[in-house]
Amino acid sequence: MRRIFLPLIILIYFGSLFSQTQDSILVDFTPDYLPKESQILVSYTPDYLPKESTILVSFTPDYAVPLPTEAVILVSFTPSYLPPLPREGNILVSFTPDYLPKKESIVVSFAPDYYALSVSTDGVVNLSYKTATLQGEPTSPYIVIVETTTEEFVVAVATAIENGLGVYSNLYDIGPDGTVFEPEAILTFSYTEPDFDETLLDIYRWDIDTGWQKLEALERNLDENWIKVSLSSIASIFAILYPDKMPPVVKIIKPEEGEILSDEVEVKVEVKDNTGVKKLEIYLDEEFISDKEEFMWDTEEVSDGTHTIKAVGYDFAGNFDIDKITVTVDNTKPTITILSPKEGEKYIAKISTITIDFNISDNLDPEPVYYAYLKDLEEGTTIQVHSGDEILPLDIDDGFWEMVVEARDWAGNYSSATSGAFEVIHDILPPRTAISHGEPDYIVNGSTHITSETPITLTAVDDLIEVGDGIGLGVDKTWYRVSSKQIAESREWEIYEEIFTITGEDGIYYVDYYSVDVIGNQELVKRATYYLDNTAPYSELEVGEPKYQEGEDLYVSTGTPYYLTTIDPVINGVSSGLRYSQWQKDNESWQTVYPPVTDYKLPLIFEEGKHTIYYKGVDNLGNEEEEKSLKVLVDATPPITTISINEPKYIIAGSTYITSDSEITLSAIDPVSSEVASGVKEIWYRVSREQ
Repeated sequence: MRRIFLPLIILIYFGSLFSQTQDSILVDFTPDYLPKESQILVSYTPDYLPKESTILVSFTPDYAVPLPTEAVILVSFTPSYLPPLPREGNILVSFTPDYLPKKESIVVSFAPDYYALSVSTDGVVNLSYKTATLQGEPTSPYIVIVETTTEEFVVAVATAIENGLGVYSNLYDIGPDGTVFEPEAILTFSYTEPDFDETLLDIYRWDIDTGWQKLEALERNLDENWIKVSLSSIASIFAILYPDKMPPVVKIIKPEEGEILSDEVEVKVEVKDNTGVKKLEIYLDEEFISDKEEFMWDTEEVSDGTHTIKAVGYDFAGNFDIDKITVTVDNTKPTITILSPKEGEKYIAKISTITIDFNISDNLDPEPVYYAYLKDLEEGTTIQVHSGDEILPLDIDDGFWEMVVEARDWAGNYSSATSGAFEVIHDILPPRTAISHGEPDYIVNGSTHITSETPITLTAVDDLIEVGDGIGLGVDKTWYRVSSKQIAESREWEIYEEIFTITGEDGIYYVDYYSVDVIGNQELVKRATYYLDNTAPYSELEVGEPKYQEGEDLYVSTGTPYYLTTIDPVINGVSSGLRYSQWQKDNESWQTVYPPVTDYKLPLIFEEGKHTIYYKGVDNLGNEEEEKSLKVLVDATPPITTISINEPKYIIAGSTYITSDSEITLSAIDPVSSEVASGVKEIWYRVSREQ
């Protein structure tokens, strides 16, 4: 780096202590270098001061040598006897030491040979200068961004636009006005890369009297994007401007190209320009109609047909752009002619047909859109129709109707026509619905008992004008629902489509049902009651005496009786009743017992051995109890008992003689016969003697 040493000049002025001999003393000291300690010692002792009185001036810049030629240079000149001092520019120091008369003063002027630098707050603009004076006095220039809300900003920008100049930077107020630079200052603007030829960018100065003036570029760098100019003085505002070479952009937003228009329509034009729009001209078929970007156009002021809208936009530099579209104006409504149905006509079910016939035409639109419908004058309901449709009276409600035809062309022109009232006649009677059921079923005392396997069928016939004629227009739907005392809420209504059954726990069920014919005649709700019984009977077999139970084995004798009881339980108040009970001995035929079956003694005679009794019940709906069984072991063989006598004893001639000390023992066994032996229960004995 090249080092530059700037000369330092210190001027010290002393007012004379002796006014009669001398007005001032001048000391001119110019060192050729800066001391390494950055300190300058000036010592001057006039004859009229005490010798020990020395004036010390200490100069300490904030930077190290060498000094830059351009940049911000901060100088600190702080003699100990008069703080604080300014840190930029020319420094004037005035002080009065205590040992001089108060009317005298010492002035120190320090002016190093360097350039100061003022910078804008956004860092885009900087001003480099050596000296700056205002009315002969040193000053420090400032650079401030001009607020867009100020009148000065508005006037400056408007002036640029009027002169065909585009504003490419902020506006900067560099002041104070009237500041003079010696030598000329260097003003530098940085900028972002434009999307056009950046050589068109230049620095301009502006004031209210002279307007904008371009400053000749001293230097420009297209790579680093900056421009420099020299200034000898300061005007009011500086900015980067450029001559406007770009035309405006004109676009017709509303209406759109090819659009069909009628009545009043909005015309909207968008004009954009980088420097501003001077004027806008809008033409209809080459005739000027407006200079506004948005306005309403009454199309009824022109004839139906094709028209051209043209928009021309100009900027302040004379550049212009054109956009134009073609539209079609149509303010004529479509024409509607209704041929059928006619007002006052009657259409009877199964006899008449309602023919839909109408014509629609338009002056420009070859195919206007339309909506035609039949309107029920009593209910207000509508049915869409088309020309050529044929409608049977049964396809719509009976009563008075009219046909309405509405048409709209491509421009939105609307028209409508009405046929007048005509009458549709239907039948007047609702259907008759009957309910039936299949098997299994059991009817007793007017109550119908069924199971969940019992099919239920609904059939309906529609009458026309007399109950039972069966020639109505037809049944549309049959509805039914099932409810019961066991169901907290009735089930939802269902459309009857096929045979159904009733499921759920046993109890009393209700089937509500009705039918509706094709024209909406509804039958009164009917109800059928069913007693649902899915529960089989319950049987018990009681074994009388004698019997002996050991574990799972039940021992009986050939004379032991058996009693059968079978009931059909009542569930939720429903029981179809017992039809019969059956029992079977081993693999022999089933025997049937008809109710009542309570403690019925089975006519059973078993031989000795192992046997099984089977039994079950069946109710009146065929609910069959699951087969039950009881195994018995018939024991017809008695035990065999033996007696033994211990000593002392004496046997002679078949007689046994004993004493009271002789022990007598009894023992018995139950022999197994036919694989059955119930075992010895007890041994009995008695003692007797002959008299």
